[in-house]
Amino acid sequence: MNAKKFSELLIITAFIAVIWLPTTSMVCGFKPTAAIDEKRTLAKLPQWKWEWKSISEYPSKFADYYSDNYGFRPQLIRTYNIIMTRYVKNVNRNNVLFGKNNWLYWSGGDAFDQYRSAAPLTDKDLRRMATILEERQSFCQRMGARYFFVIVPDKHSIYPEFLPEWMTKTNAKSHVDQLVEYLRAHTTVDVIDLREPLLEAKKRFQVYFQTDTHWNEVGGFFGYRAIMEHITRWFPRLKAMDLSDFDQKTVTITGGDLALLAGLKDQYSLPAITLVPKRPPRARKNMDIGKFYQENFPKLVLNEKNKNMDFGIFAMETGRRDLPRGVVFRDSFANYFIPYLSEHFSRVIYYWVIHESEKHDFQSNVVLYERPSIVINEMAERTVVQMHDNTEEVKASLRGMKASLQKRGTVRP
Repeated sequence: MNAKKFSELLIITAFIAVIWLPTTSMVCGFKPTAAIDEKRTLAKLPQWKWEWKSISEYPSKFADYYSDNYGFRPQLIRTYNIIMTRYVKNVNRNNVLFGKNNWLYWSGGDAFDQYRSAAPLTDKDLRRMATILEERQSFCQRMGARYFFVIVPDKHSIYPEFLPEWMTKTNAKSHVDQLVEYLRAHTTVDVIDLREPLLEAKKRFQVYFQTDTHWNEVGGFFGYRAIMEHITRWFPRLKAMDLSDFDQKTVTITGGDLALLAGLKDQYSLPAITLVPKRPPRARKNMDIGKFYQENFPKLVLNEKNKNMDFGIFAMETGRRDLPRGVVFRDSFANYFIPYLSEHFSRVIYYWVIHESEKHDFQSNVVLYERPSIVINEMAERTVVQMHDNTEEVKASLRGMKASLQKRGTVRP
């Protein structure tokens, strides 16, 4: 065999080996350390059953399984992302939009469609959402509680300057712009739009993580301050904390959820400000929140096995009877204001169902049970238009309020 044929054979052999390496790795069970978190459940190997439905569905299910689990997949995605971000700027990959100056944005769902407002909300859409919120407010008022609807802005609404040049708004008004204007013009819902206070805080501080979808501790603090500004109009005895109540320390943050999602966590180490309270906080997490939650939400109640889970249901308590009780229906953004907000309640329940929050963003039976003075319904900007229409459930709870109170008695946890 001459040198030319040998080199050609070597190239062909190497090519075939590279093609088959992922499959061989998968079959042999060799799994290199994963370098990417996709924030979703990967497809599992389908079970073979001698049934027509199972047989007909098996090829597509196996294709999904292979697509999610072939060998070296995380490492290949990571390598691709590194090359694209370093040499091909402003790409969109795996629900992560790579903007200018290494700023990363969440691009999943229709977040940017809402921002660009290529298809503005119709009057029917706006009336539907307004009705949902009005029913919730009416229910809370009948229960003796003040209802606050809080909108936490997406990062691109506060830092649009780092978006790619091609990411332009089709319509001057985003979906949230439309909704807030409609609510203020046609309803009495106390809507707290946090975009303006965060844009103001942005003049002095960085209020969102560069490589994470969330605001940072400082952003969460200014969000808390804006929420308290509304609450104190109705509860003047409560006084919001100030930045002077904290020591500001600069720490180094590695990664971020968007960097992790792109498989590039170790590529980013950025400074961030953390707020250290000068006085020990009074509020403490309570995982023993009552039999009602054990019976109605068994998978969401925190215990010793899942006590570090940041979603689910838990209480923060100060033990001060002179403070009001509260309920907060929330998402992951609330993690950054929980330490501050909790100081103003004797007991406050935090409720969040991860990945299903759009279906469980308000639970009337929780309000019935807790009998709070304050109810906060917090939602991220990108999930607002997906709010669950549970008006019939809320109305039914209102009709059955007397029966529920009689069954429960006057005992409170």
